[in-house]
Amino acid sequence: MGKELPPKEARLYRLCDEALYYLWDPIGVSGAPEARDEYRAYLPRAFALVKAGAGEELVSYLTEIGGERMGLRPDEEGAAKAADFMLRCRAWVEWTAPEGE
Repeated sequence: MGKELPPKEARLYRLCDEALYYLWDPIGVSGAPEARDEYRAYLPRAFALVKAGAGEELVSYLTEIGGERMGLRPDEEGAAKAADFMLRCRAWVEWTAPEGE
């Protein structure tokens, strides 16, 4: 991202990044540290959808990336798992993370 985010948003952004890499991971690179930034191009849009609470749209976005952009078999279940985690992170950050942290 180009600008610095407030602490709560920065925490959520980091959690979304980790969810894309470790949970969604459509090409199976989560075990390769050198591929840690593999899904960063999709992070800004995914983060915006998480912030908006747009779960169905997030699942569709992730499914479309894997299926149409990457040419893989669409994995709606994997996309839903990652989206659910990111939305639960949103609620957790919103309610538990002190603003100054």
